[in-house]
Amino acid sequence: MEPTIVAEVRTRFARMMNLDPAALDFEARLDDAYGVTSMNSMRLVSELEMELGIEIPEEEIKSMCTLADVVQLCERHSAPGELRAAEGRA
Repeated sequence: MEPTIVAEVRTRFARMMNLDPAALDFEARLDDAYGVTSMNSMRLVSELEMELGIEIPEEEIKSMCTLADVVQLCERHSAPGELRAAEGRA
């Protein structure tokens, strides 16, 4: 089973962009490979913040170039207790 944050990023991004979750490349550039706009990025972050109980500062959102970056930001702003709470909802 995938770690909660990776699974959540995969599921939400695929749903948002109408893509097959299994086909996502976590190292591909979001804008080049998937046509992600700044609005898409804000929506994804907003959904992840709500689901994972985290807050990502707006200035850090600009550094998201890949899905791996998104996962790393979520992990950086998650406390261990918050991750366990998110796992219980999954």
